[in-house]
Amino acid sequence: MFALQPPPGFVQLVLLSHEESPFYLEIPMDIMARLCLKPRKYLRYLGWCVLGTIGVLTDDKGEELELSGGILNQAIYHYVVPAQDALACAVDLEVIRQPPPDEDVPFVIPKADRDYGAKLQARDGRCVWTSITHAVGVPIIPHETGDEWLQLIIASRPQANDEGLDPALRTVDFQNGFYASADILVNWFAPRTVAVLKTPNPILDTADVPARYVRRIAEGLSYPTDARYTLQWLVPEDPFALPQISNNNDATFLDQQMPRPSDLLLHYNYGAAAVKNWGRNTDVLGQRPGLPRPHVLPPAAGRSRRWTPERRQIGMKMI
Repeated sequence: MFALQPPPGFVQLVLLSHEESPFYLEIPMDIMARLCLKPRKYLRYLGWCVLGTIGVLTDDKGEELELSGGILNQAIYHYVVPAQDALACAVDLEVIRQPPPDEDVPFVIPKADRDYGAKLQARDGRCVWTSITHAVGVPIIPHETGDEWLQLIIASRPQANDEGLDPALRTVDFQNGFYASADILVNWFAPRTVAVLKTPNPILDTADVPARYVRRIAEGLSYPTDARYTLQWLVPEDPFALPQISNNNDATFLDQQMPRPSDLLLHYNYGAAAVKNWGRNTDVLGQRPGLPRPHVLPPAAGRSRRWTPERRQIGMKMI
């Protein structure tokens, strides 16, 4: 029988109990404290993002917890969903899989879709987190994943109807992205060392997230008054990336009336990033019977991200 034992400074969130190989997140408490002011609510949010189904947070004895309380060092928590198949709506890590370092498979967006960056720029104006002019389209679900896989993600999540998301959404539609610095895309967003926390959502309020990083924003840009799109580090911050990409940096937009990035896709991506950085015994996600996959499996997501300086210039023009 597998015995769970969080190391000092960590908590564990069990998402699927199994005597031999439970699926869980092992989360650094210091990082979690920088991401959310309500740790129990944050654990419940993570469970929802990963499994895609609203559940409850319990202690190791199965007692449901009040979400206003704190957490204990080296404690074990459980996210419990009512569905018999807890993994039915869970994230698929293949969607964000990065290629091995020796792979360099170029990816070219078809000519008809090269207006992706232009569409995002019309809404966002400049890089949403730095206000620099030169930016690129940053897809939430990578273009290489393909439209069919994106649509399978939408179909798999119960909240799709609540958002009114088009079931035929494409990876080059601007609800699947932000206009942002190419450095953010290549170095941090594509590898999922950072992710975007959108609040409010069914579990977290905007006030549950630490105060936004204060920065200068360009004329004409503004923060949404009804939501936050907060870029967060899920790993220790890279000191060489600061202050370009500071923790809890909220996105700005030029046109507040145009449709914003999809809540569903952002929550799915946050869950996938959490599993990538903190997941243990994650093989169960790929071993589910009936796991929905495209008819033709695309190349691994992220294969276009090894940009040389020459490719970076081309990429800025093409995406």
